[in-house]
Amino acid sequence: MTSNAKSVRVSRSTSVALTVGVAFALTAVRSHAQPAPAEQPGAAQPPAASPAPASDNPAGAPATAQPADAAPSEVPAGEAQPEAAPSEPTEAYPPAPVALEESEASADSEADLAAELAASEIAAQAQSQGPKLDVYGFADFTYARRLTHHDSDIVMPPMPTFYVGNFNLYLGAKLDRWRSLSEVRFTYLPDGAMTFEGGGFGRVSASYGDYSDWGRSKKVGGVIIERAWLEYSAHSLITIRGGQFLTPYGIWNVDHGSPVVIGTTRPFIVGNEWLPSHQTGLEVYGSQGFGQTQLGYHLTLSNGRGPIDTYQDLDKNKAFGWRVWAKQDSSIGTFGLGASGYRGRYTDSTLQVEASGDEFVMTNPVTARYDELALAADFKWTWGEYVLQSEAIVQDVRYDDRFRPSPQFARPGAPPAWTPDQRVWGYYALTGYRLPWWGVMPFVMGQYQDWGPKNGFTCYELSGGLNIRPNEMVVFKLATLWLWRSDPGVYSKNEAQFSAQAAWSF
Repeated sequence: MTSNAKSVRVSRSTSVALTVGVAFALTAVRSHAQPAPAEQPGAAQPPAASPAPASDNPAGAPATAQPADAAPSEVPAGEAQPEAAPSEPTEAYPPAPVALEESEASADSEADLAAELAASEIAAQAQSQGPKLDVYGFADFTYARRLTHHDSDIVMPPMPTFYVGNFNLYLGAKLDRWRSLSEVRFTYLPDGAMTFEGGGFGRVSASYGDYSDWGRSKKVGGVIIERAWLEYSAHSLITIRGGQFLTPYGIWNVDHGSPVVIGTTRPFIVGNEWLPSHQTGLEVYGSQGFGQTQLGYHLTLSNGRGPIDTYQDLDKNKAFGWRVWAKQDSSIGTFGLGASGYRGRYTDSTLQVEASGDEFVMTNPVTARYDELALAADFKWTWGEYVLQSEAIVQDVRYDDRFRPSPQFARPGAPPAWTPDQRVWGYYALTGYRLPWWGVMPFVMGQYQDWGPKNGFTCYELSGGLNIRPNEMVVFKLATLWLWRSDPGVYSKNEAQFSAQAAWSF
């Protein structure tokens, strides 16, 4: 996600500041705890020293939050501001007391110096231990209202609805040439989600008795791990990343944060995941500049798709993906062009245990399998405050005949059928211009998706509205969309919805 979210640096600087402060406080207490001595008659008084000027970044001051300049998928964990070393005392020494022996005064001075040195040593040690941790994220709050009413409309909420759609948290750290980033989304799912089983719909309940509150029912939510990876940068042309990462295709899938997305909903072709939104495996990428032109690439190797592909591969085939892109700066703006691809195999299997003599034999028979190839292209042009972007995707799916599924939704009265091999495709185009008043951007987006004439998902959509950015951290959106289908299938022929959203980064 490209975001303007502020990066709040959580490091050992705070503990260092507290330690230094406590050490100086103890020194001051010890000094003031001595009984006030009488001045020695006739003793020469040293001249008073002028007070030291205050430092711009005194020791113990909290680190200032820094804004993230790049996308959350690419935001490095920055360095916190260095802390100033404790300054030496600059005030004049007090008059020598009559009752204080020279050896005692020397011991007190050595104790004070030792306390200061200990505080400095602790500060230096804490400053050198461990990386700084960047914590930032984004959230959004939406109101949606259906403008059309059809009994067969099961896509849009039937009633005017408020909801929190995203609450995503990022944890990033920079470890010299190594870098780590994790992103999690907190969600209310699975509570209330509709499922289709046994020919009908049912609602999931995630309410449980709270053992700490007399067993009163509490709803629980879930956590979606968007990404968690570690990467090593060997050269500008070679960075190696391992873990779970966002599939590097197009524009919208990577820049998925609500504050940087112009509209309120994702395009069909992105939400359909004709290319997987995430993968678990290895990614290699790099880029090189040539004057006003920059070229880059991505290569991915992953488990491919499956019911548990985030942590287990159910076949021996690894999925392969790629992306190449170019960016050109010119007198009429910046042009970006990219091409991406993904090839893999989806496999599902079950576990069977059978007795064979005195032993149990476990097997994993395959229950579903298909091969897929997806290709995508994207284009983006920005010229001052004007933006135009578009993406197109095509996906081919070829089933293994032994595991070809039956359609999930069948037309009433139609004979039993099997799901055919299919080619799906679609595109979207979005344009907008940010006005100089109050950060207002009028925008329009058109899109199309084609699942084939027998699937009932072929449709067009036109949406438009305002994207209002009063500052770099807060965005308000107003949008209306119209959706219509040439072959409605089990859905209504046309739908319309109004939505308003507040999105913010932190």
